[in-house]
Amino acid sequence: YGDLIRHHPELDRVLDVQCYTEWRILQRFRLFDDSYDLHFEGYHCPVCEIYFGKKKGDKSLNFKNYYDRGNLLQVFSNSAGLPVENVSPRIYIPEAVVAKVASWNIPAPYIVIHGRARQALRGWQDGKWMLLAQRILEKSSYSVVEIGLGPVLDNPANPRILNYCGRTSLLEMTEIIRKSRLFVGIESGPAHLANAVGTFGVIITGKYFGFSDYLPYSGAYADGSNARILRHE
Repeated sequence: YGDLIRHHPELDRVLDVQCYTEWRILQRFRLFDDSYDLHFEGYHCPVCEIYFGKKKGDKSLNFKNYYDRGNLLQVFSNSAGLPVENVSPRIYIPEAVVAKVASWNIPAPYIVIHGRARQALRGWQDGKWMLLAQRILEKSSYSVVEIGLGPVLDNPANPRILNYCGRTSLLEMTEIIRKSRLFVGIESGPAHLANAVGTFGVIITGKYFGFSDYLPYSGAYADGSNARILRHE
């Protein structure tokens, strides 16, 4: 995920580490004037399976309660001991990526659909995605561009349905979203990217483990000025 922050104008350098343990070792070498840990208390390195306790920030936050404690910007800021601002996220896309996506000549105007996340329980029924795409094609001149890990639309012969699943980098996917007229998707990473680039979103969400009435977004997706959140239990 380094590319999501690598081009931020206020960052001098992004240092990639192999795992959480490596980052904690670098902390002990006192290479930095200060550091902030956005992970929750009780986090274990998934590679080394080592537990590190938090030294500052809100230690009461954990994976069982975080969705009850505010949007993701708020809870991770609190976990790190940082001040909280209710602003929309921002992402910076370099010109090389903008030019590359432009060279693909995706037929405009188009609507982006994202229907498959790493966790299947975040999803909607595949058949309903196809029904939605057909309605869009019948009632408008828009093309439908699908992004994400894998497709939920099963009509590759239609020239107005374009499948970019698994074919882009994160920033290229973000640029596709930025150039679209509308983003329709489930509550997952691409929805946060749509919020970050200012594309109006229709987000389908529902019960997630023990959480039901939760809102992970900040800024224009949270106040409803640039999104509609559709909930189903």
